[in-house]
Amino acid sequence: MTETTETPVGEAWVRSSGRSVQDLLTRDTRPVPDFMARSHPGDFGSDPISTERYTSREFHDREMNHLWPKVWQMACHEQEIPEVGDRTLYEVGDYSFILVRSGPDEIRAFYNSCLHRGNKLCVEAHGGHQIRCPFHGWSWDLEGRNTYLHGEWDFPQIDREKLRLPEVKVARWLGWVFINMDDDAAPFEEFLPVEVTEHFHRWGYQDRQVVARVTRVFPCNWKALQEAFIEAYHVGAVHPQLSTTAGDLTTQYDVLSDHVNRMISPTAVPGSASDVGMTEQELADDMANFGFVDADGNAFQVPEGQTARAVVAEVVRNMMSAQAHVDMNDWTDSEVIDGTEYFFFPNLMPWGCMTIPTLYRFLPHGGPDHAVMEVYVLAPTPEGSPKQKPVHRVLTTEQQWVEAPEMAQVGVILDQDTVNLLRLQQGMKASKDGALRFSVYQESRIRHYHHVLDRYLSNGSD
Repeated sequence: MTETTETPVGEAWVRSSGRSVQDLLTRDTRPVPDFMARSHPGDFGSDPISTERYTSREFHDREMNHLWPKVWQMACHEQEIPEVGDRTLYEVGDYSFILVRSGPDEIRAFYNSCLHRGNKLCVEAHGGHQIRCPFHGWSWDLEGRNTYLHGEWDFPQIDREKLRLPEVKVARWLGWVFINMDDDAAPFEEFLPVEVTEHFHRWGYQDRQVVARVTRVFPCNWKALQEAFIEAYHVGAVHPQLSTTAGDLTTQYDVLSDHVNRMISPTAVPGSASDVGMTEQELADDMANFGFVDADGNAFQVPEGQTARAVVAEVVRNMMSAQAHVDMNDWTDSEVIDGTEYFFFPNLMPWGCMTIPTLYRFLPHGGPDHAVMEVYVLAPTPEGSPKQKPVHRVLTTEQQWVEAPEMAQVGVILDQDTVNLLRLQQGMKASKDGALRFSVYQESRIRHYHHVLDRYLSNGSD
């Protein structure tokens, strides 16, 4: 991995407000945790990226052969399988797995293929204590042991004691379930460093519940799809309601490990589309366009000598304490309102802040030209309230994100992004020179994950 430095972001990266994220953090009303108080920029060069990485069937096949079978990947949330016998499916390309709660605190993942004639064992997430093939009735229990072989007398070559459903490695992380198909895979703790887990512990991820999972297919490559969400460079052009109060060109981009990077995109600061001379009250007035309003629907008033960031952050703290009994008194203003988004290679994006209560997942779908985006909507779990099984909504390509009521304001943002994503693949194929020209810093997270992807692909041969 390319070495990173722990130095403040350079002046060349400070644009719209004239301040870096680190400068803003020094002005927050609470002490900033150490893991946010420094920047970790990565240097992955300035070379162009070929469009063939997104449009080529050959490149897609290399990913299916050498990336997905070798990497830890999020398969589901524990809430999706709350009771013993509950199961859900995880599918990436042609790979298919059954995630099943085999015990009160035990989760297994089986290859979704019958050992008789290869039929898919499950096509829907039914429950029960038997996994039964609908073709000829062969059955297995929740630990993968064969319990029924129809006409056993005609299979003298089979030892039923050895007729176990093949499993993949399983790891659990703050309620999320990860799998790895590689029997020799390094432990999950080496993939996701302990210190990163501590970041999310601070934000109470282990106590959040999944309200909904919303799925939608896009006509573009999975990498191109997720790249739209790991930089703030596009905000000024795509999200007009954020363009004056989101620090798009002030965003800090960090590389934290081989498989983890992060951005901290400040809120309630002048964006690149704004006049940097905006007053704090003007910032608060503009933030009302995105739902930051008082009980009467009016913009928050900023007392003289205070900042819009501090006022809005305090309101969010009080609101979350009242609605969900979450103690955020020690959270710094940035943790409460800024867009702090992590990326776990190869395809997972959890947001750390409360104002964007989501986690994104991106998967290839049937080839290089289509992908699935899934949004998990999260919420604090009020003390004493059980976590409910989440709603799963599947949107058609004609539907909008806002048609999923759980998405709220996040749906508005994603629908604006969708306009570009529906024509992205076509534009790549129309390119004359087949080159994409990413920035060195603001799109460094994209360059980072291509760097890691190349390592996985170079470890295999076709």
